[in-house]
Amino acid sequence: MYDAIVVLGGGELSEGRINKAISLYKQGIAKYLIIVGGKDDYEKMYKKALEETENIKNIYFDGNSSSTIDNAFYAKKIIKKLNVRSILIVTSKFHVKRAVKSFELFLGNEYKIDAIGVEDNPDTFTLLKEKYLDEILYLYDYLKGKEDEEIKAFFDTIRGPLNKILKRAYELGLVENHGID
Repeated sequence: MYDAIVVLGGGELSEGRINKAISLYKQGIAKYLIIVGGKDDYEKMYKKALEETENIKNIYFDGNSSSTIDNAFYAKKIIKKLNVRSILIVTSKFHVKRAVKSFELFLGNEYKIDAIGVEDNPDTFTLLKEKYLDEILYLYDYLKGKEDEEIKAFFDTIRGPLNKILKRAYELGLVENHGID
């Protein structure tokens, strides 16, 4: 049992995530359902949650995210408001490790944080990008204890250039797939 299920938007991958989150919510796994994502993600996800659940007063959402760090940053605001102490993150299977680390970075050790990964079909670049982003998870330890706004600002600063570098390297064949297809 958890206080809240937190489902992360993921563009084309959001449908599987919200379906799993709604299923768990209907099973009574948590009192609250929190949806965080980009504007397009969360609107579709929130609409689906409203259509398929009866207790809409316990569904919260934020549509300001454009990254996993943003998901954790904005979810924390809702989590604090609701006095939630335990969460179950619902995201894609390939994304679980980084999602949990992101939420741990913002929430610290005072919270119970678990995650469940949904099987979906991300494209090769998404998987490759995740592999390389996992390589920089050591930065999360360096950032522990920093203010939330500092953490978000750091990742906002590196996100754009890092995404461009990875995309260009992928297009040029400079990064290997390592069996990711």
